Amino acid sequence: MEVQNFNHLLQSTVKSLNIEKINSKIDNEGFCILNNLLSDETINQLKVFWSEEFKKQLNEKPNINSVRGNLHLGEQDFESYSDNAEWNIFRSFSFYWNKSKSKEHKLTKNLAAEINCIRNLIEGNELLRGIKYDESCYGIYLSVSHYPPNKGFLKLHTDGHPDKGRLLQYMVNINHKNIDYFDGGLYLERNGKFIDVDAMLEPGSVIFFDGAYGHGVSAVSSKTEIGRLAFFGIPTYFVRKSDIPPFVRKLEKAYLGIKRRISK
Repeated sequence: MEVQNFNHLLQSTVKSLNIEKINSKIDNEGFCILNNLLSDETINQLKVFWSEEFKKQLNEKPNINSVRGNLHLGEQDFESYSDNAEWNIFRSFSFYWNKSKSKEHKLTKNLAAEINCIRNLIEGNELLRGIKYDESCYGIYLSVSHYPPNKGFLKLHTDGHPDKGRLLQYMVNINHKNIDYFDGGLYLERNGKFIDVDAMLEPGSVIFFDGAYGHGVSAVSSKTEIGRLAFFGIPTYFVRKSDIPPFVRKLEKAYLGIKRRISK
């Protein structure tokens, strides 16, 4: 496989990928784990950076709730926290049109974009789909998640239905079960059986899975204040200004005008 678009993943692993076998495994088992896509050095760099970022949020929780959609073109990056019946999670949202706040942040965005290229290859799409925007406003954004020890979780859910085709997701653990935390973690539900995915993931692994099947995150235990850390490049259709009703746009313009006058 050509590797000119993969500058941050281990190119020897990318070259050896067998897309046909990956697709077959996902079709038959619901998921496929690719080992050694990220170097140990990269994983350690991300672990140090994102652990510190979420330690700050533990001391002062973000006042924005985590969301699963309705994101606008031109959104500013934001941090979020939710604690309800669906999930207990800290999530960092980053968009590719915004400037990265550090070299580690930029590295995470680059890795997510390159893994998205592999997802495109698996699905038979144009390599840069999701990074190169089109008329449909389809694109990806970076989501980095922290499930705090003992209480962080994501309720079992699906991202689609098997009879409507495969919805391919991926996930990269920044820290790892039986190394940084214990118990719980990401699981998949298939044919009535629960698969402990986190126990299978090594440092540098990436899992691709069919989001149409049940999946969730159960609470982990940790010897530190940091629980489970992971990142994804999440596909979505961004909302355009033309999608917003005119009266809402007028309210928005009035608000922004007031905000500019106050800030002077």
